Amino acid sequence: MTPEESNVYSTEDATKKLRLRRSRMSSAQVHSTCQPYKTGRKFSCRISSLIVGSDTINKIYNLPPPLSENKNYFRHIKPTTMNLSFLSMRVKSFRCATSGIIQATKTELNLRIHFAAVTAVTAAGFILGLSQQEWIAILLLFALVISLELINTSFEKLCDVIDPEYNNPVKKIKDIAAGAVLWSTVIAVIAGIIIFAPKLLIIFK
Repeated sequence: MTPEESNVYSTEDATKKLRLRRSRMSSAQVHSTCQPYKTGRKFSCRISSLIVGSDTINKIYNLPPPLSENKNYFRHIKPTTMNLSFLSMRVKSFRCATSGIIQATKTELNLRIHFAAVTAVTAAGFILGLSQQEWIAILLLFALVISLELINTSFEKLCDVIDPEYNNPVKKIKDIAAGAVLWSTVIAVIAGIIIFAPKLLIIFK
């Protein structure tokens, strides 16, 4: 027998003995002798995982499954808590957005005028019986005008914080933002005339 063959047989015998020893050990003994994060026995843990299986080792150390088996890895430990945190953050964001609309309505006269116009146009639409396409156009115009007014208000507040004193560049920024609101309002009025004028002419005839 050559030296190479004797080395192969000795390695196989050692592996068989190690497997037999590990198979006679309890799970508590495996846990006490295989602690990679405390004792650094990575090689013995690899041998143990080959013998008892990686699933058993994961259960002993309370480890998550590998990423190949667990696509939702970051929610493995506490998925319920993370879902509740996600929902609570969305609710908080919704409350902050609603609070911003309320604060802008309280402080800005133009925004209150826009909301009054939205209420009047909505009531007129129900009375005159607008079609589905006309309602879609009206709602889009509502969203456009109100959104631009809110953006204009936020720009004005931001400019006041940056430079409370009169400043010509800041004035230009405010004027441009207000011009966007004016332009959208003019277009909305023209579209409203196109939609409501034929219906009003039929009623008054």
